[in-house]
Amino acid sequence: MKDLTWIERDRYSQRANTGHQVSAAKGARGWVYSAWGRNRAPGVHYHEVPDALGAREHYRRGEHVPQRFECLGHFATAAEARAACAADAASIAERDETEASR
Repeated sequence: MKDLTWIERDRYSQRANTGHQVSAAKGARGWVYSAWGRNRAPGVHYHEVPDALGAREHYRRGEHVPQRFECLGHFATAAEARAACAADAASIAERDETEASR
């Protein structure tokens, strides 16, 4: 897969051409850069997302709750967060190719 093209959305976030995002937040220990997967429910209004992702009303403590954007991790640099997004985009492309060849 070719390199992702990043567009600065605002001072604290960037979006790639694949829909992946990197956001920055400053905490007590400095900046933290979070990597986010692409939108898993595009075109769905925010209040319809739980139904679109197969969510339930209640979850047990520690049980995974489906989210519109999957958190790929938190990193010390923006470059590391962008690399995590690129790796996720590559795995999605590989999975799509495998399914298409079946």
